[in-house]
Amino acid sequence: MGKTVKLRTTAILLILFISSMIFPMQTAMSSGSNALQNPGFESATAWNVSYSSFLGSYAAVQDSAYSHNGTCSSLTLTSNPLQEFCSASVYQTLNVPVLSVGTLSYWIRKGPSAPQGYYTGKVQVSLSGGYTLNYYHGFDGSAPPSDTGTVKYINAGNPPSSNWTQISRNLYSDLTTKFGSSVFSRNVTKISFMSLGYRDAEDYSKHGQRINWDDVFLEQGVQHTFTVTLTSCTRGENPNQTNVGTITFDGLNYSLPNSVEKNEYTYSVVANPPEGYYFCRWETTGSISVSNTTSQSSTATVNGNSTLKAIFVPRLWTIMVYMCGDRNWLDYGSRISINEMETVGSTEDVSVLTFFDASDGEDVPPWHPDWPSGCGFANCYNITKDNHTDKIFSPSLYSREETNASDPVELVNFVNWCIANFTAVHYALILDDHGYGWKGIISDGKLTADQQKANPIDTMSLAELRWALDSIKNDTGVTVDVLAFDACRMAQVEVCYYLRDLVQICAASEEVILWDACFAYHYILGNLTANPEMSAQELADNIVVSFRDWYAEHPTPDTYDTNCTMSSMDVSKIADLAHSIDCLADHILANLSDLRSDVNYTRQSVHSFGLENDDFVDLYHFASLLENQTSDGILKTLCQAVRQNVSSLILKEWHGVDAEGSYGISIYFPRQSSEYDEDYMNISMSEDFLWDDFLTEYFS
Repeated sequence: MGKTVKLRTTAILLILFISSMIFPMQTAMSSGSNALQNPGFESATAWNVSYSSFLGSYAAVQDSAYSHNGTCSSLTLTSNPLQEFCSASVYQTLNVPVLSVGTLSYWIRKGPSAPQGYYTGKVQVSLSGGYTLNYYHGFDGSAPPSDTGTVKYINAGNPPSSNWTQISRNLYSDLTTKFGSSVFSRNVTKISFMSLGYRDAEDYSKHGQRINWDDVFLEQGVQHTFTVTLTSCTRGENPNQTNVGTITFDGLNYSLPNSVEKNEYTYSVVANPPEGYYFCRWETTGSISVSNTTSQSSTATVNGNSTLKAIFVPRLWTIMVYMCGDRNWLDYGSRISINEMETVGSTEDVSVLTFFDASDGEDVPPWHPDWPSGCGFANCYNITKDNHTDKIFSPSLYSREETNASDPVELVNFVNWCIANFTAVHYALILDDHGYGWKGIISDGKLTADQQKANPIDTMSLAELRWALDSIKNDTGVTVDVLAFDACRMAQVEVCYYLRDLVQICAASEEVILWDACFAYHYILGNLTANPEMSAQELADNIVVSFRDWYAEHPTPDTYDTNCTMSSMDVSKIADLAHSIDCLADHILANLSDLRSDVNYTRQSVHSFGLENDDFVDLYHFASLLENQTSDGILKTLCQAVRQNVSSLILKEWHGVDAEGSYGISIYFPRQSSEYDEDYMNISMSEDFLWDDFLTEYFS
């Protein structure tokens, strides 16, 4: 590598000292252009010179043409090179990664009368963070002493003082031997060449170490290539769930497992969990390190053959609670429920998210505590654990002004957002508000002015609920595992029929649920987080058991409490049950004149729900009573089929002490014709089956 060099002579002032004092001065030395393999050593103004003199001796700098060819192997001694005499230092400020350095070469010689031993000159390599490595040179030919601290001793032999000796050190190897793999994260910040002279006013050139810094060269490090095996697994390394994700390694996305060849260097790494999982941690074996083992996006430093493994954890459950507090004091009950949720909170396996449409305060009970801030707003809370039972501390992930929670679009937006941001293996949706069976759910009393002109209260119909669930499935590909109703009288055949093919398991009550005795969320979530491996059926059963346990701990003489019910249902069995009901209705229709008295007796005796408005009856109890009442053999068989299909559909059931006729699911059957709602003929089940035809004929 040829260089044209501007010659320059630096004048050095002669400074006399009365006492032995050191007076430093600095001057920038000239040079040619920079070279990639020789970072900074020949760049303009790169060198700094510090020197001192004693009692008449002085430091001199001489310049000449460069002669080396750009590599250590071709480094040749410059004639009449730049030199530093007496107590002088030449140094450069660098910023070179340790992983990029290779061999450091330079020429040195001793003064004509320099003392023997390892004391007349050194080279110091400084690293970021205060690390230093010192090379001490000896000229007596003896074996160097053992390295100590940050010092490595170099035997330069015992050449004549006129001879220059080339020193070559594998700087990379020396640094890693001295400091270990921790040095990889550091940069070389300065290399200093120091010669130590002695007082001699007559002949300064006889003492100390001379440095040929024309021919200082730092070679680019030799890149060592290693095999890095990339892999992933789930927590616990279930063999059926290994290699479930991908790793982006230095911008390239790899299928796993995969082995790649990488040099000693620091690379960007990103763990990409699959749907239903989230990143947990990095695990490494061999010679590789990760800057942050718990960060999904990190950096990995390759030092040798190694394995980099990403651990993905399935978020087993995302629980989505959709709450409307805009009517009949339900705001207060909803806040109680959210505080119950916060006694447990979300975990790494279970995320709990709550959409809460708060009341604006117009229907607040007189005994309600101080009205909280944020009223009239809809918030989506990420439920976190805390011990406060009278205030919501969970963070709101989004907030909007007054909204109509009975609009199915609001429900779709909430659930789709939860699925997109809190992907899980299983999903449960809990609808928490007023329930009316086949007539609908979620009543919002705070509508816009135009909406209130048409109807002051808006209720989500079952057709709208089905549309919402169908939209969620089409948008996300997710079929809700558990749909639970923290609402009155939703455990109905008609409701389950609306939900067919859109949910797996349903949990609901045949009876009224009091606003202050709703789902026991601290029991439900406490059990789930303790056993997040629950299946959909186990979670639904857990809701039933939690309801039972809450009432066992809070016994009251209230009529609603002693009549309360809760059941879990396998929605996939609803078609068989609906078909058996259709056969029963068809037979009664064809023989109504003969069977009317049996039906009349059964309707008056069957367990019904709603107390003041008991237009829903327990289906199993109805079939059992009718079977015992009639002498019609075909009707008996049809009643048995209904009971068998109810038993197949009901997974778990619990009822209070005054609800002995409850078996888990009800059907619409008003007590008298004046109570019959002709809108019943327009629902999905009535369009497909004959039960509504039977009721119409029966009441005619």
